[in-house]
Amino acid sequence: MNSAPGTSFASGRESLARRARRARTRPASLWHLGVLLVGLTLTPTEGRSAILKETGFKGSGNEAVLSLVFQEDPSLKYVPMTDARVLILDFLGSRYPKGRENYDTKHDLVEYMSLSQFDSDRTRLIVKVAPSTVVNVYRQAIEGTTQVRYLLVVEKDKSIAPVQKVRAGPKTRPRIVIDPGHGGHDNGALGRITSDKAVGLAVALELKKLFDQDDRVEVYFTRLSDHFVPLEKRTDFARVVDADLFVSLHANMMHQRPWVQGLEVFYLSPHGAQQEMTKELSERGLVGPKQTRRRKDQVDQIILSMQQSKVIDHSSLLANILHRNLIQTTGQVARGVKRDNFKVLRPIQIPSALIEFGFLSNSTEELLLAKPTYHKKAARAIYDGLMEWLARQKVITGPQARGLIKGPLPEGDAKPSAAAKAASRPPTIPATTRSASERITQLLKNRILKNKKK
Repeated sequence: MNSAPGTSFASGRESLARRARRARTRPASLWHLGVLLVGLTLTPTEGRSAILKETGFKGSGNEAVLSLVFQEDPSLKYVPMTDARVLILDFLGSRYPKGRENYDTKHDLVEYMSLSQFDSDRTRLIVKVAPSTVVNVYRQAIEGTTQVRYLLVVEKDKSIAPVQKVRAGPKTRPRIVIDPGHGGHDNGALGRITSDKAVGLAVALELKKLFDQDDRVEVYFTRLSDHFVPLEKRTDFARVVDADLFVSLHANMMHQRPWVQGLEVFYLSPHGAQQEMTKELSERGLVGPKQTRRRKDQVDQIILSMQQSKVIDHSSLLANILHRNLIQTTGQVARGVKRDNFKVLRPIQIPSALIEFGFLSNSTEELLLAKPTYHKKAARAIYDGLMEWLARQKVITGPQARGLIKGPLPEGDAKPSAAAKAASRPPTIPATTRSASERITQLLKNRILKNKKK
C-alpha cells in the first residue's frame, strides 16, 4: 500500500529508516542489488526463542520499508540467489505464529514480498525488488526490552548514472568498447581489500592512458568512475557506437574453495549466441508461435546464423590472444579460454570477450590484483592483444599494422595449465598436522573417489 511521503510506523513525520540511520544503527549490509555476500550470519542470544511478534510495511515515493519485531534476537542468514533482484533472508531459531503472509505491496520498488515459517525453527523472508534499487537491512535493539527490530529498506539507487551519451560520427577508425564491470552499489565479487568493480575500473583507467596516445583506434568506456551501469545498457552502448570489439573486465570469487587461483578469459557459447539470434529474429517479427515462415524469413535466419558463427570464431581468436598476453605479462596461473552464456557477451554483431583477472577469494591473488603495477601490466597486455586482433583480422593494415602480431597462438582454445589443475585441488594437509578423525575422513573420501572412477 502506498502512503504519502513522510509517513512512519510510529507517530511523527520521520520514517523509521531515517531514524535508524540518524541513530547510527549499524546496517547489516546484507545485500545490495547485484552483490552477493555469501554465508553472512548474525548470531542471536543463545538459548532463547525468537518469536516474530509484529510486522509492518509502509511505502513512500522514494522508499519502501518492512519492519519485523522479534521477541528475542534471531540468527540472520543471507541465502544467495542467481537472480540479483531476489533477496532471501532466513531468521534462524525463530517462529512466526501466523505461519505465512504475502504482502500486496502495490509499490513501484517492490515486485513481490512474502514471509513464512519455512521449517520448525526458521522464518524466511523473500523479496523481489524492481531494477535500479538498493536494499539495506538494519538491526535496531528496542531499549529496555529483549526485543529487536529489523528494518528492510528498499530505495531508488541514486548512484546509477547513464552510460556516456555518444554521437558517433562517420566511422573512420576501428572502434573498441571497454566495459569495467559492476560499479556504484554493485561491487561484484568482494574481497577483503578490493573488489571486482575496483579492479576492473583500475585496469580500464590504465587502458585509457595507453589508447589516448594511439590515434589508430577510437576507444569508448561504459564507465570511468564508480557508478552503476545496468547490464543491458552496456551492450546497447556497444551497438550504438558500432563497436568492432567489446571487452568486459572482472575479478572472480570462489568462497568455498579459497585456494583456487588463476586468470581465465571467456567468450560467448553457441547456446548464448542462439538465444540472442532468436531474440533478434523475434524483434524483426520473423519468428513467433503463430507465424508461418516465408522464404525471406528463412534466408534472414540463415544469414544471422552465419553471422553468429563468424562472430563466435572472431571472439574465440580475441579471447585466446588476450589470454596468451595476460599470462605472459602477469605470470599468473593459466585457467584457459572458456565459453559461457554471459549476457554481457551476447550482442551477436560484435566479437567480445570477458576477462576474469583472478580470484579475490584467494588472499595471495587478491593482493596481486590490488597492486597498481598489476593494473599497468594487465592494461598493456590487453592493449597489445586488441591491436593484434585488429591486425590479424586486417582491420588495421599496412604500416599501421607493423609489429602488432606478437606470435603464434594455440590450435583451438587455450587449455588450463597443469598449475591451474593443481591449484583447483584443495591443499594436502601433512598427516602430522591432522587429527585422527581428519585422516579417517580423507581416507574415506579417497576411497569414494576411487569407486566412482571404477
